Amino acid sequence: VTEETANCENPALYRTDPAQAWRRLKGLNRLRPDEQSAARALADWRERRAIESDKPRGWILADEALYALATCDPVSVAALESIPTLPPGVIRKRGDELLELLRAARADESGIPLTAPKRPEPAQMALATRLLQVVRDVAAELEVSAEVLATRKDVEAIAFGSSAPENSPLLRGWRKAVVGEKLLAALA
Repeated sequence: VTEETANCENPALYRTDPAQAWRRLKGLNRLRPDEQSAARALADWRERRAIESDKPRGWILADEALYALATCDPVSVAALESIPTLPPGVIRKRGDELLELLRAARADESGIPLTAPKRPEPAQMALATRLLQVVRDVAAELEVSAEVLATRKDVEAIAFGSSAPENSPLLRGWRKAVVGEKLLAALA
């Protein structure tokens, strides 16, 4: 328990660098490059406002409104008012600021367009399935939920090679002794 909660005590875990706030957005790679630039700029702006006002980012601008702004390309306050997910208070207080931000973001072509994540190969999917079964078997032996031992994301990261096995939380601390060694054996 101490090992698990030690990570939760790290203040850096709860701080987001505004310039990296866009990484928290889901589905950004499905947007056009100019929309991605707008969404990145909006995420940065939202994070800065949240830090300044000490409020949750969703209270500043909900994800739904952020995506609507990024994809609608509004050019006037009237256009902002036509976005149903954008609260009137945001338009009134920050409308001109948002329009200027969007203009600058769309003009800036320095942002690298994101690509859709590569689909795993059938062999990688088979390996992930095999590793998940190892986790389920160990969990059944211990009479605990498999999710306590390992998340699907952590297992797939090993199977798909998206992170080096030594960086996996499954191969550190108590998880290594409980399930990590068995996962390594299944990789061989």
